Amino acid sequence: MDIINRIKELVKDEEYRSIREANEFYVPEILDLYKNYKDYNIDNYDLEYLMSLIRKSSKGDERYGEFLLKNCKNSVQKDFVELLSKLIAYIDVHASGKKMYNSTGRVIIGTTSIRQTQWLENFLQYKKDGKINSQNISNCIKYLDNPEKQYPILENKQIDKINKIFPNLLQTHWTICKNPLNNTYLIKELLYKCKEIRDLWDLYTIEKLQTQDIAAIAIYTLILNNANETEFIFDKLKNTEFVQKALNVKNKRNFQFPSVIKNSNNRNYKNPLFTINNKNNNEYYGLTNYGKDVSKNILEKLQDSIITAIGEDDMNQNEITIQPLNQILYGPPGTGKTYNTIVKAMEIIGSENVNMKNEDGNFKTNYSLEEYKKLKEEFNTYKKNGRIEFITFHQSYSYEEFVEGIKPYIPKNIWEADIEKIELPEIKYIGKKGIFRKICQKAKISSDKFDTFFSNLKEYLKNNSIELLLDDKKTKITIENAEKSDSIKIIPHTEKATVNYVKKSELQNPEEMNGREGYAKAILNLMHAKYVLIIDEINRGNISKIFGELITLIEDDKRENVTGDKTKEYNTIKVTLPYSDSEFSVPNNLYIIGTMNTADRSIALLDTALRRRFDFIEMMPKPDLLKNKVVEGIEGIGLQDFLTKLNKNIREIGKLDKDHEIGHAYLINVKTKDDLKHAFLNKIYPLLQEYFYNDYEIIKNVLGGYNDFDNIYKDDNWFNAMQSVIQE
Repeated sequence: MDIINRIKELVKDEEYRSIREANEFYVPEILDLYKNYKDYNIDNYDLEYLMSLIRKSSKGDERYGEFLLKNCKNSVQKDFVELLSKLIAYIDVHASGKKMYNSTGRVIIGTTSIRQTQWLENFLQYKKDGKINSQNISNCIKYLDNPEKQYPILENKQIDKINKIFPNLLQTHWTICKNPLNNTYLIKELLYKCKEIRDLWDLYTIEKLQTQDIAAIAIYTLILNNANETEFIFDKLKNTEFVQKALNVKNKRNFQFPSVIKNSNNRNYKNPLFTINNKNNNEYYGLTNYGKDVSKNILEKLQDSIITAIGEDDMNQNEITIQPLNQILYGPPGTGKTYNTIVKAMEIIGSENVNMKNEDGNFKTNYSLEEYKKLKEEFNTYKKNGRIEFITFHQSYSYEEFVEGIKPYIPKNIWEADIEKIELPEIKYIGKKGIFRKICQKAKISSDKFDTFFSNLKEYLKNNSIELLLDDKKTKITIENAEKSDSIKIIPHTEKATVNYVKKSELQNPEEMNGREGYAKAILNLMHAKYVLIIDEINRGNISKIFGELITLIEDDKRENVTGDKTKEYNTIKVTLPYSDSEFSVPNNLYIIGTMNTADRSIALLDTALRRRFDFIEMMPKPDLLKNKVVEGIEGIGLQDFLTKLNKNIREIGKLDKDHEIGHAYLINVKTKDDLKHAFLNKIYPLLQEYFYNDYEIIKNVLGGYNDFDNIYKDDNWFNAMQSVIQE
């Protein structure tokens, strides 16, 4: 890649316009403050006194500016301390008093590892005799003295690394900003904030690392994404020489790689900073972007190295798939969002009848009709026994339906009865659990400890029963509570079968159950079961009204750790529900999958509180799925070509964004001419009318010039409209 020319393209992005087109320096306050600092008239006595105060101040006191101000002897000292505090507040994003002194929020450096005392002491020392004890602060002052040529990058180690990854970049004379003082500042912003550039940093780092180092980091990355899915790794690795040398698994939240990690900063757990010591040449390489955004791309690059380090026999590719606890499938209509919720749910729970992986170990993106039919059958089975729940949000949906509420009691014998012929009972109200509370309650049966699991199961069965499917995928049983405290009642769904009872001791030793092992296995499957709640059209509901106080509880680390997950620290939050006065939490084995139609104009943007708690997976049209698709009785129309050109016209002629494209799902099952006619006239054409508010001049241009809209439903005029798109 020609990095110089690529950066010239990247800086044109809208995100950097304010810097690029600024007439003055982008952080003008800093230059004024620095000039005032240099011109300030203060004698060495006052400077020495202030330096002595810093040395005497408590190491635990972070508000050093306030400490100095309280102990100043005169206004000269006080005004100079305030000037320094303001100056530092425009340099370091973590400066003490930044909120007080920096109203813009803009800083020239960003996050640094320099303490407030170091800033103050070095600026005082520099004012006194022109000396600086910190190389990083020295680089900062060089930048303030000459921002046109010096970069706002503090560490020489970082500068050396940039020179190795991007030769000549820092030596280039840039003319990308209206004000030349902003050129180096904008380059710094690109280097540290642009995802494309950050990926190049990480890939360069990976190329320099040893195989075992790579594997260790890859494992850590997997854990960041989903600890539950990677617990198996430690079972496979804990006795290997590799782990003993490279991985300390005693504390799985704050990993240490004794022979690999030189320095680690875990203040932000989801985006840790690693500095790797490469043993070949003793250089240091920072992995500064190891969060969810980068990790999936990195894992693809690391796959061979992971297998080499761990051993192919021990590396079960089926187990390392990353599944977020909360995810939303979003995109324009017809892109298979609801279709894929079934697939996603079965990826989480696991299919017994369909191989859901490709040869490379990744989940398939396409399924045959037969495979999908089997997945749907399994999905319905899990839905029936409560492992999966499916709901659709709408504008009238409320907390009372979702969590709990008070509802009128209606006996079954009067439901839809003729009120003229029966005597109506007195109206009574009862408390009723919503679908979310019910599935959370069922998910909490699970536990990594058998005694806890059995106790949870008995408690749940006091007021509920559970339907289970045995290994043969045919025989069903219902389990209920038994009077004896150590037993569970089993009712097989067969004509001649009799009621059975399974004791707690038998569940612990199912091999001794003499032909009833299948019952035990079906029950024990609940011990480590995963549950899925699918919320279709999640953005159509009033999120604040539906979730209420529970919006915080669905966060990964705020959930209740029912699975015994030790790979991260849980800060479980429990709340008291307003109607039942019951204590409530969300378990970490419940997965939430939402869908969102981005073209729906009738709804507001998704609630910000919900948005930041979900992973978003974009579902866009895939015309390639229509490649070589043959429609009986039709010639001259390739469905792939039609959909590609139609969406291009929607964007370029209709001036709509990608959220208003039309998905492949409307055409995926088309087999005959009648199918195609129905898809176009009943699905695609109405969408175009909605998108363009029945402006037929625009619709005409989008359809390649077709304008006989009065007769589009007659004869084969619909076919002519489709041909116009292709032949345009």
